[in-house]
Amino acid sequence: MKSTLENEDRTEIAKEVYKLLAPLLKKAEKSSGIDTIFNQKELSEYLKIPESWIYRHTSDRTIPFYKVGRYNRFKKSEIDTWLEEKSVKPIPKQ
Repeated sequence: MKSTLENEDRTEIAKEVYKLLAPLLKKAEKSSGIDTIFNQKELSEYLKIPESWIYRHTSDRTIPFYKVGRYNRFKKSEIDTWLEEKSVKPIPKQ
């Protein structure tokens, strides 16, 4: 027996499935023990910001990074955590 769903219903179901799976996928990524390492250019592409912004914030030490010789390197997991800490939460409507 087939049943048909409206596009809106399918979209809502997909959103609910994503909400349930997202924490599990993040957990699996962290527990895999593999972490992406970015150089300055790769990080600027990942964050979609200019390299000069990254340079300024590494100089000010306001972004987490590692010094490998004279090169700065960035762990994706630490950048993601740092971004979460910087997120601006919406003010609830009253």
